[in-house]
Amino acid sequence: MNDIKLLFEPRTIAVVGASRDPKKIGHTVVKNILASGYAGKVYPINPAGGDVLGLAAYADIDAIDDQVDMVLTTIPSKFVLDSVKRCADRGVKYNVIITSGFSEIGDLDTERKIADYSVSHGMRVVGPNVFGVYSAESHMDATFGPGNILPGSVAIITQSGALGLAMIGKTKVENIGLSSIVSIGNKCDVDEADLLSYQTEQERTKVSLMYMEGITDANREFHFALFEACGQPRLVRLIRQLWDATEVYRAVYFQSVANRKLVLHEHDALEKALVARDAKAAIRIMDEHRRNAVSRLALS
Repeated sequence: MNDIKLLFEPRTIAVVGASRDPKKIGHTVVKNILASGYAGKVYPINPAGGDVLGLAAYADIDAIDDQVDMVLTTIPSKFVLDSVKRCADRGVKYNVIITSGFSEIGDLDTERKIADYSVSHGMRVVGPNVFGVYSAESHMDATFGPGNILPGSVAIITQSGALGLAMIGKTKVENIGLSSIVSIGNKCDVDEADLLSYQTEQERTKVSLMYMEGITDANREFHFALFEACGQPRLVRLIRQLWDATEVYRAVYFQSVANRKLVLHEHDALEKALVARDAKAAIRIMDEHRRNAVSRLALS
């Protein structure tokens, strides 16, 4: 599968549905990308041709003689599936589908076709029904938000586009800089686990904030990503091996997320409990760690 880094640090971007009309989302997205200082190549796609904000517009993705890392799709929903197929066939790495009108209004069939075709052809999909992606690392505001996002060290993953746009405005008012912000909308493919894995590995990000409207127990990759974010890579490997030991997993997971790091002897004891599939021992160790952490805090 494609490196998630290309979603936040693409070398080239194409905007399907780029428009000369300032009222259109396809216009705002191109405008924000250019205004944010993105240094890569930007390719507006509009069947009418001409130019968009000073950039030559291409009739379709096939007319671009370059490798396109990321596409932002802003066309009406009835045209999205065909566009997705063209992009996937063309070798696009990521397709951020801003367009709404799919499973959130009952059209799950088309959304499944979008995901199935994309993944089977090596293209990852963000969305549909999102506001785009911002990355301070690549100076890229590929959203239809208000623009002028402050760069910083806070990363945001949100399933709600409306809340995400509100967060952009609020962080600006409060002078809080963002390292990245992305909405996942209907998350037909890329989900919170994929995005959190990027944030965990990125030095710029110091705080990760997530707003999710639903996470299932089946999404174990998300749970593993949380362990990584909490500084427990060794425990991730053990939990992966012991996933079928559900009682051990649940016992440790729900208590470990809040505990940033274990001291050495606690870590080793927990590892032994996991290997032995001893859920009671795992719970006892985590409880003891929490009590010790509170005591250390009270004495500091």
